Amino acid sequence: MPTREHDVLAELFRWRPTLAADLVSTAGVDLPDVRGASHCSESFTDLKTSEYTGDAAVLLELDPAGSVS
Repeated sequence: MPTREHDVLAELFRWRPTLAADLVSTAGVDLPDVRGASHCSESFTDLKTSEYTGDAAVLLELDPAGSVS
């Protein structure tokens, strides 16, 4: 069973999806300009249609004209 800390961390991404891009950039990964971010379904499947559910999922909308350094 997930802990309260685990649930709070997942909720942070649901409440502020841009946090994902902020953390990736802070970790030193170069990203193109992020135009927006939105919470999306946490359900994931593979080719055998097994279902996996993540704690939180974020869709980053990148600037198509942006480039990665």
